[in-house]
Amino acid sequence: MNQNNKFQNNRNRPCEDFSFESIRNYDTTRLCLCYKLLNLERNKHLLAARPYIPYLDLAIVFYVPYADDGRLHEINITTAMMQSWKVDVGTLYADANQHIAKFLPATINSLSSSLNKDSDEPKASEPDVPLYVVSNRMELYGAASILYDGLLQASANLFEDDIIVLPSSTDYMIFLPASAAPNPVSLVKGMLTFVNQTELAPDEVLSDNVYYYSKLNDSLHIM
Repeated sequence: MNQNNKFQNNRNRPCEDFSFESIRNYDTTRLCLCYKLLNLERNKHLLAARPYIPYLDLAIVFYVPYADDGRLHEINITTAMMQSWKVDVGTLYADANQHIAKFLPATINSLSSSLNKDSDEPKASEPDVPLYVVSNRMELYGAASILYDGLLQASANLFEDDIIVLPSSTDYMIFLPASAAPNPVSLVKGMLTFVNQTELAPDEVLSDNVYYYSKLNDSLHIM
């Protein structure tokens, strides 16, 4: 499903009344501000002109989604825009974090249910390894939902386990309870690299690294 169909099918369409001209006013923009994750190294040419926050081997960048003629568009926030508003990148993140989880709420589903959704093929059986797909309701830049306040901690509490996090694409993360991970874990990283090289468009690739979330320390790090 393309992003415009996702938008048309979404009941809580973000910032329907926002227009391109609204970007001049930060008080209006801040109410519709969102963030997404990009690979830091692969996108250095883009990041030269955009405010961002380094996060592991990724970059948190900012955009505003808006509707025009029933189609979803986005305005990427540039450094020049930020300077004209006289705000800093910390303010962008804080303001985006106030609203993004409300109109792009996170979703967590088993991999098999995600594969079976909107498919006429026979239903896939549950895999031996419990994998969970994490995104947002629109499945658009949903990998950034791991930044939502408390999402990783709540997921770990639900699993009663630490979490191995696979950055599947800019739209999805995959969670794997740590105790259920294959041994060695390098097998998981190899699978991720293979998918990135063969199944994704270059701008969809998030990372070849696998992350580990510690429930005890409430921290995420590269494995």
